[in-house]
Amino acid sequence: GAFRFFLSGNELTVSNLSNHSKNYYFYLVQYGKDGEPCNLYVKHAQDLYTNSEMSPCAYVVRFDLEEPA
Repeated sequence: GAFRFFLSGNELTVSNLSNHSKNYYFYLVQYGKDGEPCNLYVKHAQDLYTNSEMSPCAYVVRFDLEEPA
C-alpha cells in the first residue's frame, strides 16, 4: 500500500548535503489499528527520494501583530 510522512525543508536540505547523504536514513514506524507500533521500516533517504513522489505541503502565514497595550 501507499504510505506518506511529512518532511521538513530542513530535513530535505540536510539529507541532500554531500557530507550527510550517504548516511541519512528514515526510520518509519507503522501503527496498527490498536494504536501500537507493528512495523519498522528503515529507508535510505536517497533511495526513498528516487522511488517516491514529493509534494510541497506548507503554508505561508502572514498577519499583523498588534503590540500589547
